[in-house]
Amino acid sequence: MSTKVLGELVKEGVDPLNPPIQILDALGNPLTSFPTAIELSFLLPDGVDGDALSAYFWDEQTEAWASVGGSVVGGRFVVQTSHLSTYALFQFGAGGGFNGTLPASGVTIATAQGGTLTQLRAVLARDGAQSVFISYRGRFVGYVLNAPDFVNAEFLAATGGVLTPGQALMVVIR
Repeated sequence: MSTKVLGELVKEGVDPLNPPIQILDALGNPLTSFPTAIELSFLLPDGVDGDALSAYFWDEQTEAWASVGGSVVGGRFVVQTSHLSTYALFQFGAGGGFNGTLPASGVTIATAQGGTLTQLRAVLARDGAQSVFISYRGRFVGYVLNAPDFVNAEFLAATGGVLTPGQALMVVIR
Protein backbone atom coordinates (compact mmCIF):
# COMPACT_ATOMS: atom_id res chain seq x y z
CA MET A 1 0.00 0.00 0.00
CA SER A 2 1.34 3.44 -0.88
CA THR A 3 0.63 6.69 0.88
CA LYS A 4 0.86 10.03 -0.89
CA VAL A 5 0.96 13.48 0.59
CA LEU A 6 -1.42 16.13 -0.71
CA GLY A 7 1.33 17.86 -2.73
CA GLU A 8 1.93 14.66 -4.73
CA LEU A 9 -1.80 14.29 -5.38
CA VAL A 10 -2.05 17.90 -6.63
CA LYS A 11 0.78 17.23 -9.10
CA GLU A 12 -1.31 14.31 -10.39
CA GLY A 13 -4.30 16.60 -10.97
CA VAL A 14 -6.30 15.82 -7.80
CA ASP A 15 -8.45 18.67 -6.48
CA PRO A 16 -6.76 19.76 -3.20
CA LEU A 17 -10.15 20.76 -1.75
CA ASN A 18 -11.65 17.36 -2.47
CA PRO A 19 -8.89 14.76 -2.18
CA PRO A 20 -9.97 11.12 -2.43
CA ILE A 21 -9.95 9.33 0.89
CA GLN A 22 -10.08 5.57 1.01
CA ILE A 23 -10.17 3.39 4.11
CA LEU A 24 -9.06 -0.21 3.70
CA ASP A 25 -9.61 -3.27 5.88
CA ALA A 26 -6.73 -5.54 7.00
CA LEU A 27 -6.88 -7.37 3.64
CA GLY A 28 -6.72 -4.16 1.60
CA ASN A 29 -10.40 -4.13 0.62
CA PRO A 30 -12.13 -0.71 0.54
CA LEU A 31 -14.55 0.00 3.39
CA THR A 32 -17.60 2.12 2.59
CA SER A 33 -19.84 1.31 5.54
CA PHE A 34 -19.30 0.42 9.17
CA PRO A 35 -21.21 -1.79 11.63
CA THR A 36 -21.30 1.04 14.19
CA ALA A 37 -21.26 4.80 13.82
CA ILE A 38 -18.00 6.59 13.17
CA GLU A 39 -17.28 10.23 13.86
CA LEU A 40 -16.33 12.72 11.17
CA SER A 41 -14.79 15.93 12.44
CA PHE A 42 -14.36 19.15 10.44
CA LEU A 43 -12.20 22.03 11.67
CA LEU A 44 -14.25 25.24 11.79
CA PRO A 45 -12.56 28.21 10.08
CA ASP A 46 -12.28 31.45 12.05
CA GLY A 47 -15.47 33.50 11.93
CA VAL A 48 -17.78 30.62 10.98
CA ASP A 49 -20.83 30.24 13.22
CA GLY A 50 -20.95 26.51 13.79
CA ASP A 51 -24.45 26.74 15.26
CA ALA A 52 -25.73 27.80 11.81
CA LEU A 53 -24.12 24.77 10.12
CA SER A 54 -25.60 21.46 9.18
CA ALA A 55 -23.81 18.53 7.56
CA TYR A 56 -25.17 16.80 4.47
CA PHE A 57 -24.02 13.88 2.38
CA TRP A 58 -24.63 13.40 -1.33
CA ASP A 59 -27.02 10.48 -1.70
CA GLU A 60 -26.14 8.93 -5.05
CA GLN A 61 -29.39 6.93 -5.18
CA THR A 62 -31.67 9.96 -4.84
CA GLU A 63 -29.16 12.43 -6.34
CA ALA A 64 -29.85 14.88 -3.53
CA TRP A 65 -28.21 16.20 -0.38
CA ALA A 66 -29.40 14.37 2.75
CA SER A 67 -29.02 15.92 6.19
CA VAL A 68 -26.97 14.19 8.87
CA GLY A 69 -27.11 17.11 11.34
CA GLY A 70 -24.04 17.46 13.50
CA SER A 71 -22.87 19.71 16.33
CA VAL A 72 -20.00 21.92 17.41
CA VAL A 73 -17.49 20.34 19.77
CA GLY A 74 -14.38 22.30 20.75
CA GLY A 75 -13.95 24.33 17.56
CA ARG A 76 -14.85 21.44 15.29
CA PHE A 77 -18.07 20.37 13.59
CA VAL A 78 -18.75 16.72 14.43
CA VAL A 79 -21.03 14.26 12.62
CA GLN A 80 -21.89 10.65 13.43
CA THR A 81 -22.33 8.35 10.42
CA SER A 82 -22.09 4.70 9.46
CA HIS A 83 -20.89 5.19 5.88
CA LEU A 84 -18.47 7.18 3.76
CA SER A 85 -19.73 9.46 1.02
CA THR A 86 -19.28 13.03 -0.21
CA TYR A 87 -20.01 15.34 2.73
CA ALA A 88 -20.52 19.10 2.83
CA LEU A 89 -21.27 21.65 5.51
CA PHE A 90 -23.93 24.21 4.62
CA GLN A 91 -24.36 27.38 6.62
CA PHE A 92 -27.82 28.84 6.85
CA GLY A 93 -28.59 32.05 8.66
CA ALA A 94 -32.08 33.46 8.64
CA GLY A 95 -31.90 32.21 5.02
CA GLY A 96 -34.47 30.52 2.92
CA GLY A 97 -34.96 33.69 0.90
CA PHE A 98 -34.10 34.97 -2.51
CA ASN A 99 -31.34 37.29 -3.65
CA GLY A 100 -32.81 40.48 -5.09
CA THR A 101 -36.33 41.84 -4.90
CA LEU A 102 -39.30 39.85 -6.10
CA PRO A 103 -41.98 41.64 -8.17
CA ALA A 104 -45.47 42.12 -6.72
CA SER A 105 -46.87 39.51 -9.12
CA GLY A 106 -45.86 37.37 -12.08
CA VAL A 107 -42.94 35.04 -12.75
CA THR A 108 -39.29 35.88 -12.13
CA ILE A 109 -35.89 34.25 -12.05
CA ALA A 110 -34.03 34.54 -8.74
CA THR A 111 -31.22 32.84 -6.86
CA ALA A 112 -31.60 31.22 -3.48
CA GLN A 113 -29.85 32.51 -0.38
CA GLY A 114 -29.70 28.90 0.73
CA GLY A 115 -31.74 27.26 3.41
CA THR A 116 -34.01 24.45 4.41
CA LEU A 117 -37.44 23.57 3.11
CA THR A 118 -38.97 24.94 6.32
CA GLN A 119 -37.27 28.30 5.69
CA LEU A 120 -38.38 28.24 2.05
CA ARG A 121 -42.04 27.71 3.06
CA ALA A 122 -41.89 30.71 5.42
CA VAL A 123 -40.32 32.97 2.77
CA LEU A 124 -42.76 31.90 0.05
CA ALA A 125 -45.69 32.74 2.35
CA ARG A 126 -44.13 36.03 3.50
CA ASP A 127 -43.31 37.22 -0.03
CA GLY A 128 -46.65 36.21 -1.55
CA ALA A 129 -45.14 33.53 -3.77
CA GLN A 130 -47.18 30.46 -4.53
CA SER A 131 -44.51 28.22 -6.03
CA VAL A 132 -40.86 27.88 -6.90
CA PHE A 133 -39.19 25.74 -9.55
CA ILE A 134 -35.65 24.40 -9.97
CA SER A 135 -34.00 22.88 -13.00
CA TYR A 136 -33.37 19.20 -12.31
CA ARG A 137 -32.19 16.67 -14.88
CA GLY A 138 -33.02 19.02 -17.73
CA ARG A 139 -36.55 19.93 -16.70
CA PHE A 140 -38.37 22.08 -14.15
CA VAL A 141 -39.41 20.55 -10.83
CA GLY A 142 -41.71 22.62 -8.64
CA TYR A 143 -42.65 23.17 -5.03
CA VAL A 144 -46.19 24.47 -4.47
CA LEU A 145 -46.88 26.18 -1.15
CA ASN A 146 -49.56 24.42 0.96
CA ALA A 147 -49.96 21.58 -1.55
CA PRO A 148 -50.23 17.95 -0.38
CA ASP A 149 -46.93 16.13 0.15
CA PHE A 150 -47.31 13.98 -2.97
CA VAL A 151 -47.42 17.14 -5.14
CA ASN A 152 -44.03 18.30 -3.78
CA ALA A 153 -42.43 14.85 -3.47
CA GLU A 154 -40.24 15.22 -6.58
CA PHE A 155 -38.96 18.64 -5.45
CA LEU A 156 -38.06 17.24 -2.04
CA ALA A 157 -36.31 14.27 -3.64
CA ALA A 158 -34.38 16.55 -6.01
CA THR A 159 -33.23 18.99 -3.32
CA GLY A 160 -33.00 16.77 -0.27
CA GLY A 161 -34.90 19.54 1.51
CA VAL A 162 -32.05 22.02 0.99
CA LEU A 163 -31.61 24.95 -1.37
CA THR A 164 -27.94 25.71 -1.83
CA PRO A 165 -26.82 29.36 -1.94
CA GLY A 166 -26.86 30.68 -5.50
CA GLN A 167 -29.18 27.96 -6.81
CA ALA A 168 -31.24 29.28 -9.75
CA LEU A 169 -34.99 29.42 -9.16
CA MET A 170 -38.10 30.35 -11.10
CA VAL A 171 -40.54 31.95 -8.66
CA VAL A 172 -44.27 32.38 -9.28
CA ILE A 173 -45.83 35.24 -7.29
CA ARG A 174 -49.61 35.72 -6.89
